[in-house]
Amino acid sequence: MLGPNLPVILPSHQQHKMKIRLAVALALPPALPPLRQQLPYCKAEAQLAGKLSSFVVGNPHLKKDTVKKHNASKKHIECRDIHIIKSTNVQSALRKQNNFPASHLTSPLKMTPPQYDLSHTLPPHTLTRLAREWLAEDTPNFDPAGLCVGSHEVEARLLCKTPCSVLAGSPFFTAVFTELSCTVEWAHREGAQLGPDAVAQTAVVRGPARCVLLGERPALNCLARASGIATRCSQLQSIAREAGWHGHVAGTRKTTPGFRLVEKYAMLVGGVSMHRQDLSGMVMLKDNHIWASGSVTQAVRDARSVCGFSSKIEVECGSREEGSEAATAGADIVMLDNFKPQELHAAAQLLKEEFPSVLIEASGGVTPDSLPQYLSPHVDIISLGCITQGCPVVDFSLKTCCLLSASLQKHQEAPIDKT
Repeated sequence: MLGPNLPVILPSHQQHKMKIRLAVALALPPALPPLRQQLPYCKAEAQLAGKLSSFVVGNPHLKKDTVKKHNASKKHIECRDIHIIKSTNVQSALRKQNNFPASHLTSPLKMTPPQYDLSHTLPPHTLTRLAREWLAEDTPNFDPAGLCVGSHEVEARLLCKTPCSVLAGSPFFTAVFTELSCTVEWAHREGAQLGPDAVAQTAVVRGPARCVLLGERPALNCLARASGIATRCSQLQSIAREAGWHGHVAGTRKTTPGFRLVEKYAMLVGGVSMHRQDLSGMVMLKDNHIWASGSVTQAVRDARSVCGFSSKIEVECGSREEGSEAATAGADIVMLDNFKPQELHAAAQLLKEEFPSVLIEASGGVTPDSLPQYLSPHVDIISLGCITQGCPVVDFSLKTCCLLSASLQKHQEAPIDKT
């Protein structure tokens, strides 16, 4: 909901000559289409009072050469060609400048981020490849038990027996059964919280009996693991937001070999940052790299010579002095590793004062219980290995109900010919 303390993005002058279309377009719920339709232009993203918020302003007639720029201050922050000024009465200003109906500005609807279909981040050929690998691992040759059940059509119900869990991994679950000519009908969308009932029906799988049972274990493994990680991520994100911290809770590369894509995807569903995907995604210079290079400065210079402008460089630092050396050498991110909370706060503040544009990451020994102690306005990222290591899984089970075909029933009822 638009509140009275929301910063307004307006040009510093020419307010009397033109109407400025303004709203928080990216966060507007679909229930406010008239307001959304007036905002086809996205131009600015700004930081005010230490809290990062995304705003947009559209004005197709604004000329860049007519707008005066001012240095950033507590009340004015330069943002390209537009000034952000803090208004004491945003609703009144919006109505005056844009003739927006008051109903659009006082809507009781909660402003929430757009709901993306995260399965679109997974290439279909990757899902197919993984499903085939998991099935081949579980059934490398014969399936003797398949003889017992045959290929008659069955229906299997997917049950979640861990209340208040976040559903994650449905694309992988579906991909496994698709490979086996089965269909999956979901009762809940990806990212939904299941429960609070002790048992929640989550999906229905239909297909040949032996195929449903062939896919049962690989599919359940993916779903249980991914949902467990997403649930923990959601809990960590809630802790951070309830404390008023607006940095990034992030995962690590401490993932299960061969299962990283599933676990990183589960982080996305749970609402945290995946951090780098692999060694190629971003340069991270750890203590062993620095020792082998001879110094922090030399390690950063060597890495920059090959990664160029397109990759960020992060340096793991064991002291504030190392962090300062890394930032001076050109590191984009300084990781303060294994710092105690109070030491972290002091070091992060000093580094931010000296290098305002450098990102500060805290890592090492952070747990769900200790996370609140590490939250600081001077820390941008907190990464936790416990997101994937030692994370509880969600208990799912698949229960089949036989739907015998007429021909099979007739075969079972027919007398046995002993001649």
